[in-house]
Amino acid sequence: MDLLTTIALAVKCSKEFEELTGMLYENLSSLRINKEFSLAFKWLSIESYSHAKFMEDIYRVLSVTISSHNCREFVGEPWRRVEMLLDLIKKNANISIDKVLNELEIIEKFVGEETYSRLLYPLLDKLIRELSISLPIITNILFEITEEEKHHENIIRVLKEKYG
Repeated sequence: MDLLTTIALAVKCSKEFEELTGMLYENLSSLRINKEFSLAFKWLSIESYSHAKFMEDIYRVLSVTISSHNCREFVGEPWRRVEMLLDLIKKNANISIDKVLNELEIIEKFVGEETYSRLLYPLLDKLIRELSISLPIITNILFEITEEEKHHENIIRVLKEKYG
């Protein structure tokens, strides 16, 4: 797999993971645990969907089509954790808010630190150098998304300290 295809796969899977995470937060916000939780989870769902939309736009800018991909496998454990939580919520399973917050903390750490800081930044930087192209706006927006992901972690941490 060449560099451009690898980056396109990472961006496409980031988009799909953000959508999945947005769906999780949206479902959590509808549980109405309390107003503070509903508000926090609704905000996190909106931001996750926004990040997914941006990843979709980056994917289009890269002008690469990936015919087959398995984002569940590419993302790994965080993807399975989101699916597990979504499944429990949809089944109305009795799950403690502490468990939910612990899982969300792990998921948000992965999204911010691993996906953006350790995966997409270095890959895009390498692409920029190898192809002698200029994508500073993408780099700047990815930096902003990384900062937003840190805020997501902080929101989960605050909820955990108060309710966990």
